[in-house]
Amino acid sequence: MSVRRLLTGSLATLAAALVFNVAAASAADLLVLNGDPPVTLSGVQSYGIVYIDGELRLTGNTTIDAASIYFGPDAHIDTCYVPGSGDGQCAGGRSLTLQSSGPLTVATGIDLESGTNPGPGGSLSLSGTSVAIGGQIDTSGDTGYGSGPVTISSSGPVSAQAILAPGAPVSISGHGIVLVGNSIQTQGARAGAPANALAPMQPGGPVTINSNGGEVDLDGAISTQGQSAPGSNGSGGAGGAVSVSGANVHAESITTYGGNSQVPGSIPGTSATVSLTASGALSIGGTVDTSGASGAGGTGAAGAAVALKAAGAVALGAVDASGGPTAPGAPITVAGTSVSAGDLNASGGAGSSAARTGANAAPISVTAPLGATLGALLAAGGNGDGTQSSPAGSGAGAAISVVSSAGPISAGRAESEGGAQGVGPGNNGGAITLKAAGNLSVAGDVRADGANAGGSATPTWTGGNAGSVYLAAATGTMNIGGDASAKGGSGSGNAASNQLGGTGGAGAQITLIAHQIGLLVSLSAAGGPGGGNGNEQGPGGAGGSIIAYTDAQIFNSERWVSTDGGDGNPTGAAGSQVQNQAPASLTADTKGRISFTPHSPGATGYELETIGKGGVVRVVAKTTRFHGLRPRLPVCDTVKLQVVAITPRVEWTSDPSNALMYTRPPSKTQTCAEPPKLTLPATIGSTLKGAQHSHWVETLRFHSSGIGALRVNLTFRTSAGRRSTVRTKLTIKKAGNRVLHLMLPASVRAAGSGSVTFRETSPDGKHRRTRTVKIEVSA
Repeated sequence: MSVRRLLTGSLATLAAALVFNVAAASAADLLVLNGDPPVTLSGVQSYGIVYIDGELRLTGNTTIDAASIYFGPDAHIDTCYVPGSGDGQCAGGRSLTLQSSGPLTVATGIDLESGTNPGPGGSLSLSGTSVAIGGQIDTSGDTGYGSGPVTISSSGPVSAQAILAPGAPVSISGHGIVLVGNSIQTQGARAGAPANALAPMQPGGPVTINSNGGEVDLDGAISTQGQSAPGSNGSGGAGGAVSVSGANVHAESITTYGGNSQVPGSIPGTSATVSLTASGALSIGGTVDTSGASGAGGTGAAGAAVALKAAGAVALGAVDASGGPTAPGAPITVAGTSVSAGDLNASGGAGSSAARTGANAAPISVTAPLGATLGALLAAGGNGDGTQSSPAGSGAGAAISVVSSAGPISAGRAESEGGAQGVGPGNNGGAITLKAAGNLSVAGDVRADGANAGGSATPTWTGGNAGSVYLAAATGTMNIGGDASAKGGSGSGNAASNQLGGTGGAGAQITLIAHQIGLLVSLSAAGGPGGGNGNEQGPGGAGGSIIAYTDAQIFNSERWVSTDGGDGNPTGAAGSQVQNQAPASLTADTKGRISFTPHSPGATGYELETIGKGGVVRVVAKTTRFHGLRPRLPVCDTVKLQVVAITPRVEWTSDPSNALMYTRPPSKTQTCAEPPKLTLPATIGSTLKGAQHSHWVETLRFHSSGIGALRVNLTFRTSAGRRSTVRTKLTIKKAGNRVLHLMLPASVRAAGSGSVTFRETSPDGKHRRTRTVKIEVSA
């Protein structure tokens, strides 16, 4: 629902209710209809119903407390009325408080500016079970004066239009939907020239908007930046912080940077933080700008932190939290189920002739389980501006982390290199982590390089060390359209004659994980070269390692891959190149022992898996061995097996090996087609007296060399010719000695003879062997 529709509906409903009750109004009600004489008020006033659709004159600060408050479309509020002089004649804006225990509706705007006499703006406080404002709220002070704060509080919904309060705070809270149909402007704009030529200009006012359980829809820009100083004097004003929270949250552009300053000795205003939190989705239609301002003589202010978090999807434009000249950037944090964003910039500011050292970048963190689509990710250190007579350092790059636990990642480029250097030591690059469960696509470079040292000095300067690079497309395809590098920077020259130059910076580890690789231009973890030339070149930096977890061919002539140590005296040590691939050649011997070829020196273990119906995979064994394995599976059941390599430290699971149809044999000596191999006595015999003593139970002791099924038939015939048969079954689950007790039926408990037949069945039930043992009971 649009702001206009919500406002129109609330006004119409409330107007009908109030008009219906006009006839029943009491002396405690305030009713001013169109055409009625004006009513003049000031101070604290309490009423039952307030219904204003005519002229209301305020001669001082006014508080109206009522059960319901309604200002109609024909209402006119003279907030700056002076008796005998008319409206707009007050020396300062009057403050207005409207407190309703029911709904509060103002169809027009509210203007609390000063009148013809310059002065500050008045403060505004509105509260009710619902609050709807149909026109602009303006609490501006005149030039050189402050504005009044704006506070709107509702136990239900809130609807407002434009709010103008330069330099003053704005606070809106509701327990339902909060709609602002136009801009909120609290930027510093009304301060005159400060008495102290270096004093700050007007700051921006903070903006706080909260809906407890409802949506927040802000359809205009939020501007809280500090006022910039004119060229003649003054420091910049500070920006105002912005904090918004609700269910689904929508905003347009947000600017909170400090004001610039231009005269020596002045300072730029500080930027303010931005924090938006949504229990549902979060969207920002424009840019969030908390970048650092510029000051006189090449100085600058730091950027301010930006935190954008949602339980649902996040969609936004660019975010700029970079530092001003010589000032650091600020952290950017974005989290949602999915994230779509433009460029994210937390880079440090460059050095200048006034302060030559470049500033450090700040980290960028994006968490998006279902996937992220991003522009450029920039967390590079600021460039140094050193000269041979005035050397200076550059800024360090900061960490960039984008993680999607179940989806893809795409980005324009990622840069966290140390700032470039004219004369001075090189600084370090920051780590880059782009970790996708699905596809990973980067259109341009991925650079975490250390910066080169510049110029020459004694003692020498070293090159910056690289930050590590971690690129993962765990179950998808990786495409990197530019260079992926974690190279060390070069060392400086040596100002002393015949002396070695500075040491090159170290390359860092590149970790690459991919199911498949499409486009990959180059990988370099090379060490930086030593400074200087020829015999005077300094030591080269050590190369970093490249560790790949993929079946794609990485280390071949089709791709430029380098882990070389930097050139120098001596040359830096080369880093390793290690590829981890899926296990292969999964086989089983006749005794059921499983082996495979690992192909993954970095794996910490392996998982043996069964592949069931529908491709369902189940882990049946975890091991660090790759030969002689005997998994605990049902004996003689045929299953489909595969094996994968795992390295939890880098969250890598390899592609599966070849599939193997596997049948676990009963033991190392018995196949599924072999019966148990019983060792039986030649005969079973006893005397009549012995049989009577054992209660006619014949005991058979035997040994089984394997497992299987056994069927036993005892046939016995007495000397008198009586005959009987006893049958029994048993399952032999393990090899070893067994005891079988056979009881003669009562009808044949006498002297006689017979036989016991043993029919052994193999574990697969397809092969049998029959053996017979004689039995005799003598008189």
